[in-house]
Amino acid sequence: MRTYITKLYLNGVKNISKPIEMNFYKKTIGKKIDLNETNIKAIYGANGAGKSAIIQALLMYERLNNSSYLYNDRNVLKLKELVNKITNQIDIKVEFLVYDQDDFSIKGQYEHELVLERMGNEFIISKEYYAQIMSNGKRRVYFDIYNGKILELYDDSIKDMIQYQCEKRTVRSILFDNSTRLNDEAFRNKVLPLYPIYSLARNINIKTEETDQHNYYIYTHTIQKNDDQATGTKNIQRDSRYSYVLDKVYRKDFVKHIKNMERFLKIFKTDLLKIDLDEKVNKDELIMTPYFIYKTYKVHIEFESAGIKKLIELYDLFVNKENGDIVIIDELDANINDVYLIKLLEYFKSSSKGQLIFTTHNASPMQVLASSKYALDFITESGEITEWKKNGNATALNTYHNGMIKGLPFNVDSFDFIGVFEEDDE
Repeated sequence: MRTYITKLYLNGVKNISKPIEMNFYKKTIGKKIDLNETNIKAIYGANGAGKSAIIQALLMYERLNNSSYLYNDRNVLKLKELVNKITNQIDIKVEFLVYDQDDFSIKGQYEHELVLERMGNEFIISKEYYAQIMSNGKRRVYFDIYNGKILELYDDSIKDMIQYQCEKRTVRSILFDNSTRLNDEAFRNKVLPLYPIYSLARNINIKTEETDQHNYYIYTHTIQKNDDQATGTKNIQRDSRYSYVLDKVYRKDFVKHIKNMERFLKIFKTDLLKIDLDEKVNKDELIMTPYFIYKTYKVHIEFESAGIKKLIELYDLFVNKENGDIVIIDELDANINDVYLIKLLEYFKSSSKGQLIFTTHNASPMQVLASSKYALDFITESGEITEWKKNGNATALNTYHNGMIKGLPFNVDSFDFIGVFEEDDE
């Protein structure tokens, strides 16, 4: 089974201080999902408008699947900086479909809402709500929790497992984080109605820009600097952030993966002969470091161009998308030639697999995506979302460049910079 985000409600992240709503699919849900030309969403906006805030919110939603997320000092510190200082709480609600990847038949439509609230120096989940959206628009509520109190629950027999942990953990993490419990068939059947939210979190793949991960800030401001669980470090030394650490049993699959990546990169680098792997062994683990082989020389992956390294990082995400996952990328266009970007989007637009959501400053994708419904969103400086809708003969690209998108006045002119770069000697 696969999942597809149809609607997102968001408030309280970074500069977003009032609710915004984004639509990804048509209002009328049929018996089968139609991914042709509906599986891509590009988000535009001025610097600081809130594009990255949307990605950060989805990243929080995905990370809350980890049972220790709100117990980790680094995560809490990051949340303190990301939460809007007016609202002091983060509200994320996702509506989504569950569908069969083979025949695209829709198995159900659901909504899941999480509210994180700052309480002094920590965060709690002040609200969690999960329901199935029926064909008549009514909700079949599976649970509704507010300030640690269970207002509604589909099965009272799991109440004791949830009620004393739900302020710091999501219901999905409480029930699905115990492998021993999940080995019991009776328990698996009991939590079967909750598999959609579990699957959604597992199907989301997110890439943020390095600057938006705030790793250095978090590292230098946290108390537990040597907490390996918090930093994700391993006891095996990598010689590059692009080196791969894996269990020996996955070596064959990884080598195959690198060969496929090689085919992908040769499209952009025609002089690339192959990718060799330098292997280091530590007990049951391997460090695999790629080297790029050319006719007369080889290059350590660390010293490849920024553009090629970006494509390497994106390749795994593109594979996940083509396997039916939801892929979310902040600043997709960074370090990628816009000709390559256009060709990639043309391919993904024609694909009927997975879902791609990304932010960008590059206007070129508008030429590819403007003909698709729900494919172009613009976030204004006031935090409002404007969907692109075709109007007469106007194109999205010209409308955008001419400052005609509602709420996006292009009020910067060249003469505004006069004197800005002249520093006074006094």
